[in-house]
Amino acid sequence: TGGAATGNSGHGVNALVESTVIGVSVSDNGADGIHLASGGNNNAINCAGGSNGAANISGCADGNGCHQNYLP
Repeated sequence: TGGAATGNSGHGVNALVESTVIGVSVSDNGADGIHLASGGNNNAINCAGGSNGAANISGCADGNGCHQNYLP
């Protein structure tokens, strides 16, 4: 909950199984800003950021939930 993940060479946040990421700012990461593993029952809520190397957030439609995020 809270904080920032910036300037990482890979994913800023890597949620694997039953994780909830709340209010994290992600930017300038080499891969996804937030990566939600497929089928992991993960959630990303109220997160923000941009300018990540791959997607700003990935995995929302793969058994995970994404709610009220601003990741253009």
